[in-house]
Amino acid sequence: MYRAVFALLAALTASTSAQELRVPVLGEAPLAPTNEAPAARALIELAEETLSAGLSSTSAELHRRALTLSGISDADRERATLGLAFALLERNQSEQAITLVKPLPNSPRKALRLALAGLLQNDTALIAESVGQLNVDALPPEERPWALAITGMIGIARETPGSEAVIRKAVESAVSEAQRQRIELLAYRSVVQKGQVDDASLASMERRARETKGTEAGFVFARTWATLLARRGKIAEAAAVLQDVRGTQPARQAEADLAAGIILGPTSEEGISRLRLAAGNAEAPALIRSKAIRALATSVNEAAAERTVQLANATYAFLSDSRNGCPRSPEITDAIHLARAQIMLTAGNRELARNAADDLLRETPGSPLVAESVRILAFLAWGDGSYRLASSHLDRLVTLVPTSRREAIRAASADCLFLAHDYAVAARAYTNLQKDATETTIRDSAFHQSILCILEEDGGLDNAAKQLEDGIAKGTITRERILMGAWNIADYARRRAKPEDFARMLGRFSGVSQAAPIEFALRFEWLRALSALANGDRTSAMRYAESVTNTLQNLPKDASPQLLAAAPELRAHAALLKARASADTKSGAEIRELVQLRERYGKVSAGAASYLAEGRLLASEGRHVEAQKRFEELAKDYANDPALAEFAALGLHEAAEQAAILAATEGESKLREAVSLLSTFITRYPGHPLVFQVTIREAEILRNLGDFDSGLRLMDELTRQFPQHPQRAQAELARADCLMGLAALRRAPNGGPDRARISRAVAAYERVVETWSRDSDAIAESRHKLAQALLERASGESVADALATRRDVRQLLAREATDLLSGSRDTLGMNGRSWVSRSLLLLGERCEADGDRKEAIAAYRLLRDLNAGLTDSESRLPGKALAESKLAELERAPSNPTK
Repeated sequence: MYRAVFALLAALTASTSAQELRVPVLGEAPLAPTNEAPAARALIELAEETLSAGLSSTSAELHRRALTLSGISDADRERATLGLAFALLERNQSEQAITLVKPLPNSPRKALRLALAGLLQNDTALIAESVGQLNVDALPPEERPWALAITGMIGIARETPGSEAVIRKAVESAVSEAQRQRIELLAYRSVVQKGQVDDASLASMERRARETKGTEAGFVFARTWATLLARRGKIAEAAAVLQDVRGTQPARQAEADLAAGIILGPTSEEGISRLRLAAGNAEAPALIRSKAIRALATSVNEAAAERTVQLANATYAFLSDSRNGCPRSPEITDAIHLARAQIMLTAGNRELARNAADDLLRETPGSPLVAESVRILAFLAWGDGSYRLASSHLDRLVTLVPTSRREAIRAASADCLFLAHDYAVAARAYTNLQKDATETTIRDSAFHQSILCILEEDGGLDNAAKQLEDGIAKGTITRERILMGAWNIADYARRRAKPEDFARMLGRFSGVSQAAPIEFALRFEWLRALSALANGDRTSAMRYAESVTNTLQNLPKDASPQLLAAAPELRAHAALLKARASADTKSGAEIRELVQLRERYGKVSAGAASYLAEGRLLASEGRHVEAQKRFEELAKDYANDPALAEFAALGLHEAAEQAAILAATEGESKLREAVSLLSTFITRYPGHPLVFQVTIREAEILRNLGDFDSGLRLMDELTRQFPQHPQRAQAELARADCLMGLAALRRAPNGGPDRARISRAVAAYERVVETWSRDSDAIAESRHKLAQALLERASGESVADALATRRDVRQLLAREATDLLSGSRDTLGMNGRSWVSRSLLLLGERCEADGDRKEAIAAYRLLRDLNAGLTDSESRLPGKALAESKLAELERAPSNPTK
């Protein structure tokens, strides 16, 4: 349901070299991978904000996703675990919450969750164990009201005087209206959980309720009697008692219905019906109605997966129908809109959720629930990949939340700008955060990210180095972050494959790295090995790898626990690096070392990486059958290991590519095999960062097989699932290619193009050109294909229409020439240059066909002149020889009048 939300930056790509694969502690980036750190932080922050907005199921999913990130730090892992536990507790899944938090270090936050779980389970031993560590003042401000509420609820269960006042204080100190409602609802639920109720108390309360029936006191006694019955597990009897005392007063009716709904449970049809009665009671107090509306949203949140959508639609319809469903009043309009947004978000209908959140902001701008609505909008934008919009919503949220939450939300907003590749604006946001932040971790993180912004913006190594040196001079940044910054700058220089820059940066930061902790000393040595290997200096690479191995085998006793724990696996990665750096360049020797590595170290990430290294080595030598077999072994052997599933996924992906290569010699069966492998990838790893590209690749192979219908279905489903994916243009282009293939396959009875199908293909290409193409390569490809589709359509049109269409084609292709001459296409990649060349050649052909010799010569000459003075290997655009041949032919021919 939320796969679009979880499609974060790809950690690995098919072209990644085996020695580049992520390694714990010594991987591509220290502590947290540089390309995932902002995504991880933003994900955890968003998970906490969705929990604040009352979206416990969504929050649980986001926290689970955060816990799967391989680069997550220990502190963030604990933070995500605590957040997931709280989300589970709000869904009444206390057993799972206890299992999660038990292994965590003791802390007031852990104690809070265990106390709440004990309360919901009526586990007096767990309550007693946890309450002693429940230090309210040591909790974050947003969790203190919960601690007060739990203290009060425990007091009520123990009949401690003044407990009701403690709960009232908890409600009054809530940091948001949504938290207040959630505390009140939880208080209701906690007192109706099954537990010990003695017969004397039950009989006494029943007697009092009967003696005072019809009075206000009698109503209170009856409600308490029903609660005690519920604690004994007599749910139906409790509901009957409350039904009996509803009477005629709207306030009593609504309160009795609310209590009955909570006792019957949010998953009970009768319970939901009673909650709707309470929410729809127009004459009841707004406070009771808003609690019932909140409980209805919770019922959808806790529904079984197979019932979620149906129940969500029914509840949404009830809340939206002010005449026959839930009457509105100024006091509860905001609660209705928020519940509608929460319900639709839970059901996966993002558009209705967005509309409902916008309704709240538009109709009740002064509501205390505005913050919750903005949170939902931020989540929706983030999930759609609209990171700039998400940042804008988070900036607004900063002004609506308590001071204690503002710095974290500002950091998430800056991270969203980073994810949007808006590095200049992100850098300013990080710089401002460094100046204002009071928390050391946030200030350090902002400093770290500001350096990455400079690097990602290609602002130059020296600019990044100066930023780092300024941080050193200020003395406010921790040494660990300074070392991380130096590492990132050096690694950036290494990845640019400029050995002189890499050496210069290492020299510039020699003072920083001297006497560095062993963890960072190893990291820098690892970088030297990778750099040497990339530059073909196997001797130096082997020397550095040996140095790493020796250090890992003789770690000092004061090394960090993290490094000591990771040392065995790191030694395996060092062995992998040594195999890659082997002085014996014969593949047989290297493969033997890779096999020995797997036999020695077993199923560790280095072992999985060795399969990739071996498969890629075999493929580079043209041994594609063996390469495919090795990749399939990787996919099979590691499929059931969650920690190494990413390697298994890459194995499937690369096996499919090898099968596709083999199709050239072995036929269609290999293409079908590739389709099967890619389909398995999508089914088995639906949340993998590469799933979008893999699906497009599957559609491409299906087109090669002539199965355009299946390819079209894949692309339609993909664009529905990922409406705002950064590579949406490629998916739309693949969809248009499928439509074009269908048009070519299923022609009209007269042999010409099927007008309906070719028109759909033309419309699809036009949409890509006008709406989705962002980069130069996509624009070049989509323009050329649109031109081809228009020419195909023209072949079936009347003379007048065909003339107009061909004129449109010339104008479209001429735009490529105009863009080239204006200098706006300087960012073309290899693929884009190929499509531009085809467009210029096609323009020349069309001008020739129209008898426009002058324009044809201009088109061919442009292609020739852009490559003037360059060798074939250096040419800016391919096709120079063909253009020169055409020019020679046209210049020799006599002039023809322009048609």
